[in-house]
Amino acid sequence: MRTDNVTVNFEDWPSSPEYPSLLYWKITVIENGKSSTFTKLKTDTSVNLTLPKDNLTVIKVQPVIDNTEAPEFFCNGGLLYPFDFKDNQGYARWCNYAVCEAASKILLINDSYEKRIALRYFNWKKLEETLCQKDTEAFSKYDTLATKKCTTSFNTDIETLTDRIINPPSRFTVPYFDTSSIMPSKIKNMVVNEHITILHSYIPLNDLCKEKGCITVQVKPDNYKTAFLADGQLIYIRNKALVLD
Repeated sequence: MRTDNVTVNFEDWPSSPEYPSLLYWKITVIENGKSSTFTKLKTDTSVNLTLPKDNLTVIKVQPVIDNTEAPEFFCNGGLLYPFDFKDNQGYARWCNYAVCEAASKILLINDSYEKRIALRYFNWKKLEETLCQKDTEAFSKYDTLATKKCTTSFNTDIETLTDRIINPPSRFTVPYFDTSSIMPSKIKNMVVNEHITILHSYIPLNDLCKEKGCITVQVKPDNYKTAFLADGQLIYIRNKALVLD
């Protein structure tokens, strides 16, 4: 079997004091039908891998934080081999979270004709670009939307997306769940002071939330609970209300 030696470079861990300390990185490599996991030190900025040449592989880079309640609270960065590599160098970006989730699900499902076709012919690079562009547009257009929504790639309906990749419709579109923005002081059942720090699990959202003074919650499916860290405590918000049960 031919192989490729590649280097995966990590995103920088946010230096803002609002973020909890990084303990280490958890690396997950998903190939067709199998998955392996190992760790790297918090001071490491990259990892070298040997991968089956030209076979779709997902590499997830999960930050593990100093929080006993939710050590893997934040979404992983990631990338796809071979599409995200140039001169054997690749960068595990936060905005690749959704495409890595979708590709991982397909790589790990039972073998079928539809799966083999998807792995061979689906345009993974275009999907990745579409999802990252969704973030760019969500942030740039936020102030122009009367509803103040900020639907990003984090809100991708992964189950529907993977079904569309395996069973392509005549017109392929990426499905997203709807979102809403809310001021922390408007959250029902929650006492908020002016110094509280509320962090979303999708790191790219937090700079916008800090700038605008709001947080973004996903409102579909109906029972969905959006997770946040509020001064380090794990909380859930459903329908603009703190979930107490």
